[in-house]
Amino acid sequence: MTYQVGVDIGGTFTDCVAVDAEGNLEIGKAPTTPDDFNQGVLEGLGRIAKKTGRDLTGFLREVDTIVLGTTIATNIMIELHGAKVGLITTRGHKDGLLMQRGMGRTAGLPVEQLFSVTTTRKPEPLVDYDMIVEIDERIDYAGREVVALNQAQVEDAARFLIKQGCEAIAVAFLWSFKDPRHELLAKEIVHRVAPHIFVTTSHEVSPRLGEYERYSAAVINAYIGPKVSRYLDGVEIDLRQRGFTSNLLIMQCGGGAVSVKQARELPLITLDSGPVAGITASQFLARQLNYPNVIATDMGGTSFDVGIIADNKTTVSDVNVINQFHYTIPKIDIESIGAGGGSVAWVDQASGSLRVGPQSAGAFPGPACYGRGGKNATVTDANVFLGYIPDNTKFGESIRIQKDLAMGVLTELGNQLGLSTTEVAQGILTISDARMADLLHQETIARGYDPRDFAIFSYGGAGPLHAGSYAQVLGAKMVVIPAGDTSSVWSAFGAAFADFKDIRERELLLTAPFDPGILNATFNELESVAGEAIRSQGIVDDNVMFQNYGKLRYQGQTHEVEVELPQGRFGSPEDVAVFVRNFEDSYRRLYGPGARVLGAGIELVSVRCEAIGTRGMVLKTLYDSQGSLDDARKLPRDVYWHDQKQFVTTEIFDGLALGVGVRVAGPSIVELPDTAIVIQPGQSLSRDAFGNFILQL
Repeated sequence: MTYQVGVDIGGTFTDCVAVDAEGNLEIGKAPTTPDDFNQGVLEGLGRIAKKTGRDLTGFLREVDTIVLGTTIATNIMIELHGAKVGLITTRGHKDGLLMQRGMGRTAGLPVEQLFSVTTTRKPEPLVDYDMIVEIDERIDYAGREVVALNQAQVEDAARFLIKQGCEAIAVAFLWSFKDPRHELLAKEIVHRVAPHIFVTTSHEVSPRLGEYERYSAAVINAYIGPKVSRYLDGVEIDLRQRGFTSNLLIMQCGGGAVSVKQARELPLITLDSGPVAGITASQFLARQLNYPNVIATDMGGTSFDVGIIADNKTTVSDVNVINQFHYTIPKIDIESIGAGGGSVAWVDQASGSLRVGPQSAGAFPGPACYGRGGKNATVTDANVFLGYIPDNTKFGESIRIQKDLAMGVLTELGNQLGLSTTEVAQGILTISDARMADLLHQETIARGYDPRDFAIFSYGGAGPLHAGSYAQVLGAKMVVIPAGDTSSVWSAFGAAFADFKDIRERELLLTAPFDPGILNATFNELESVAGEAIRSQGIVDDNVMFQNYGKLRYQGQTHEVEVELPQGRFGSPEDVAVFVRNFEDSYRRLYGPGARVLGAGIELVSVRCEAIGTRGMVLKTLYDSQGSLDDARKLPRDVYWHDQKQFVTTEIFDGLALGVGVRVAGPSIVELPDTAIVIQPGQSLSRDAFGNFILQL
């Protein structure tokens, strides 16, 4: 038996999913181990091995591929414990990275913080000012050499930075994306001086216009590079020592999987790789269900992540922010807030009001009800006290819910606020649901989407508990809890089914009407490079496909709209006209018909090629259970329902025993392994032929 395995290391739990050759799934869930993430991975894999009747070594010997979604790069950037970095740059441009184009003080901050001008400030730079060395060199905007690279200065700079204790060096020169020869030569010189130091160049990380964002991408890549490389080396060693001999792949932020080698060289592409796997899985399921428009929502232990799938396409952002630093790489657009099951409830001393998050109790100690020493009330504690999660429930194999501990911390918090335990627990859920609904409004209505045109996919360990509430506030009509018992490990599922993907970009400023020959030649070149990268992973030509995109804008504007190319190529001037019309339609949808800049002309700013290598994964999709409502019924229990302002004896059902088409009316709760679906009054739930739960609002 050969297995494909997906792993998602979350802030609270590490999820593992194994798929055999016939499409059958096995799930392993273990607490995340922040001191050594590998231990949580091995524990989750060990639980799958046990289910298959093997020890870990025997199981790993039968695994063909492991695809890992990792948070290590994100954690380094959030906690700011990366490498000491040096920067070699063009003379006269030492200050650009530190000025941040005037955006650093407010970049990525929530709205409530922006009103407090006195408390907002630029982030501490990732590279000390004294560790930035200027070099005589210059490539101009057309890719012509104006000043030759001073190789002696590069060598002196490398020796100086290494002497100062730099563990990584970024090389970022002006206009290097037009002609990278100076950066490549500088990288070669640095490696000659110090063969084992981590070196990154800006054109390899971000071949895009925008000096600050490109320099920032290079510095972030260098900052996280040494630790990510050591971490990936450690993962490989641990797995190899336990019998794994096949392919280890890493999820990337643009969707799809890449080799460990590529992840070591460009660790920036692993940022948010776990949540991206959930979006990938949602896109897979949306096509299966024929839902072109989906809002994917992932509520885990630490965060609430949202991604949009519109017209069967994931939305992609180029300019991204992490810890107030901008950087440019193509990344599936995911917005997150600190609203998970472990989000801590607290009292704002200035206003005396109840707040929830963004702080999280994490994996250790976790919510108080986990019995691991947690002293703060969390969203999970509120769910336990109000009856949505039953007392004595097991999460994985090592956590057992203790309601009395949840009650203790909630009562203590309520005393500070002058509220009863029930009032403070319900207040925590109301605030948390409102914060999530607000993010959903921002990601739909503020972007020109009508949420009534979308299905909401809800997954993650805490998602189904809250989906009925935040979807109701948003005004959506339907929620899908995907694939039954896999909803709590959905991102790991997405990793297991991820295809290979290689992304190549090119700046290309053209004015409409575009010359089809120039565009086709550019895409031929990009496809050649991207396709070769995919084929190097053993993917045959028949399993390689390409998707090509262009970013367009009206002349005089600074922001672009991305449009997919018709048929991937321009065969005639009419194809160019269709391409331009698609841009205008997208622009009208995003900004309204009155926002068009008629007569201004249209520019093509950049192009992107995505080569996708399919791995031929098979999933057993049909679900044929005939279980009735009575077959699924469990003992009722008292649950607090906000609309009724009281605890009510409520029907409880075993979700895995529900047959296709059986309808469950609210108020009620359908329990699944590691989560539960809360059906609010007036809502109903049924199961489709693929095993998904459909919540009608």
